[in-house]
Amino acid sequence: MVSDIPNSTVASVLAIDGGDLGLGDGLLAIIRPALTAIGPNSTVTILSDASSLRNDLPRWCRTEHHRYLERQMTPDGRDIHVVERGPLGVPLGAAESGFYLAPRNESRYRTADMTTAVPLSPTPGPNIGFSPRGAQVEPGGPSATFPLSQRDNLAPPE
Repeated sequence: MVSDIPNSTVASVLAIDGGDLGLGDGLLAIIRPALTAIGPNSTVTILSDASSLRNDLPRWCRTEHHRYLERQMTPDGRDIHVVERGPLGVPLGAAESGFYLAPRNESRYRTADMTTAVPLSPTPGPNIGFSPRGAQVEPGGPSATFPLSQRDNLAPPE
């Protein structure tokens, strides 16, 4: 949506002046850390002279699971793009933060030690596959062709 600045209903957490940088010219090196620094559903506003962002930024947002909210135009013809950070790439935290796994038997860890410290869900979702513990799985991934709904089938026996 293109609108005048006074009509905008979006408040941003962070603002970037990208100058004439396009995504491939270095703007991604600025946008990615900015989106990482804010929480999900927070917004970044990007002021830009690069007309290529009009097409590139919405597509990049879709690819990276962020939400491209709007494009505004300033009186001097510059673009203001508003991007909302998506929910992916955020650590789950609560299940694993703050625990300490003490080494057993001459500094060796076993899978059983880890599953005792951080238990697997008794009924995991069908699309988690063998994603690392604590990872947030992106939607749309393939379902496993074998059942992953039993905790005892997910971790190898010791």
